[in-house]
Amino acid sequence: MLGISISIILGALLSIAGIVLTVLLCAWVYRDAKSKYMNAVLWTLVVLLIPSYIGLIIYLVVRMDNNKVRCSKCDKAVNGSNKFCSNCGEELIPVVEVTEDDAFKKSQKKILIGFFSTIGAIVILSIFMAASMVIGSLQLVGDAVEWVSKLSSVQWSDTLEDTLGDLDVLFDEEEVHISVSDEVVVITDKDGNELLKVDGANETVDLNLKDFQDLFEKYGIEYDENMSEEELEQQIEQQVEKSIKKTFPDVEE
Repeated sequence: MLGISISIILGALLSIAGIVLTVLLCAWVYRDAKSKYMNAVLWTLVVLLIPSYIGLIIYLVVRMDNNKVRCSKCDKAVNGSNKFCSNCGEELIPVVEVTEDDAFKKSQKKILIGFFSTIGAIVILSIFMAASMVIGSLQLVGDAVEWVSKLSSVQWSDTLEDTLGDLDVLFDEEEVHISVSDEVVVITDKDGNELLKVDGANETVDLNLKDFQDLFEKYGIEYDENMSEEELEQQIEQQVEKSIKKTFPDVEE
């Protein structure tokens, strides 16, 4: 859950950074196009609406070919390749190239600094988001493995309860513990002594009947006193086999 929460927060921050990046880019293009006497609104829309920064690439290419100059008579920005002003007809000799003052250059530089800083923030946030997603995935896998392990333990305890008696009492009192590994089930007491071991692969059952009987008597659990250890082992084997067939009906012997 923690990994998922972090991913949501990082995703929100990435969205905000993306919006800031778009605003800075559009501001720079608008101001730059206006200073070059290009259609600022049009080029801002081109950069904004054409995806994958293709619009920005188109603008930069066109910007490089832009050679407008200012007419010394009417002060209009006209094509510098013409000999005469297209607005008033004045000969464009001498001509004054359109320039940018220092204040404008500094403001544009600040926008670019903000633009690239935002890109850096997006990269860092993306790395953290990817890391959190990996960690979250690992946590989910761990939780799933733990859930399956517990489920297997419950299934085995139910199977053994059908033969041995009310094991829930012993589990609740932490008198016994069950572990499942592949096809081997082991029940131990609180001191780690092995009470029961069922090996499904080798079809063997090792039972410490006396210690089980002591625990049954301690908690008033009914059991068949006349049943021998061999008979009880045989019943456990039969019960395990029945449980496996019930759980996996398609498995052939």
